[in-house]
Amino acid sequence: MRPNQQAGVGRALGDGMGATGQFVADIVVPLLGVDPELEDGFRTEPISAPRGMVLTTDLFTVDPVQFPGGSLGTIAASGTINDLVASGARPVYATLGLLASETVDAQVLYRCLKDLADLFAENGVQVVCGDTKTHQYPEPMLVFSMSGLGIPVHEEPLSLSMAQHGDDLWITGPLGGHSIAVLSAREGLGFERGVVSDCIPLAHAVLPLVERRWIHAARDLTRGGLVAAAADGVRATGTAWLFQYEAIRVPIQVRAASEMLGLDPLALTNEGSMLVAAPPAHRAAIGDHLAQFPETAQAQVVGSVTAEPSHTAWLERDGTVLAMPLADGLGIPRLC
Repeated sequence: MRPNQQAGVGRALGDGMGATGQFVADIVVPLLGVDPELEDGFRTEPISAPRGMVLTTDLFTVDPVQFPGGSLGTIAASGTINDLVASGARPVYATLGLLASETVDAQVLYRCLKDLADLFAENGVQVVCGDTKTHQYPEPMLVFSMSGLGIPVHEEPLSLSMAQHGDDLWITGPLGGHSIAVLSAREGLGFERGVVSDCIPLAHAVLPLVERRWIHAARDLTRGGLVAAAADGVRATGTAWLFQYEAIRVPIQVRAASEMLGLDPLALTNEGSMLVAAPPAHRAAIGDHLAQFPETAQAQVVGSVTAEPSHTAWLERDGTVLAMPLADGLGIPRLC
């Protein structure tokens, strides 16, 4: 970073005349590698995409914007990449809309942008354009509006509706860490000493499964967690999805915090775990592949898709099969 890029860092973004513009010119543009001469639109390099492209968009905000295991930038990059991967596409481009309070410390904003830029660089994603706006109120402190563009790996879509009778249901990592880490950091509950967010892109681990046609469907377990994703899967296929409670990995600290707070860990937001439906014939190969990556080393088969018509997902626990109801709400704002 050039010496003059320190201007504004460590101060509130709204301090001084033109501080926002200076921050954008000196920090945002070089940090994200955006061409400062760009107009409002970006013309991509020629892309051979006979199957079309996959486009995703999302808003990201979290309180606090920095938490154990990541920041708003970590969430925005991971969420954008994982949405494209779960759609069967290789992420290529992203755009960023940044809404910031004038009271936000520029060092905090820099950290969030640096986290975003680093993850995009590691995953071959180029930020090609964006926009920045400020407002005078303390909340929301930061909002990142992201759009992502990816190239489909195959002509067939990767969607929950493609899950088939007999498919294994995998979860690629432990559940609940993100929600508990953010909530604990926000409320000072102390769990953050043992719980960190799972926030991470899964392209390196999951895309090879798509390329080899080993999986039928994928869904990242963000808002509503496993419960919401399972409900979406049932609606998409019209079949029963049966999960084994004992097979679902929930760290002991997350389970303890959830019990204390009256939360269902299966309904908590995650930012680095996916639900994957795959034929049992590929079970050993999928397990061996996912075990190679730290982010999916704890992947495990947790259930199956059945042929029985159903309007709800089911959870087998201690020999009893119960409906998996959707949560009414967690009361935890700004998780993702």
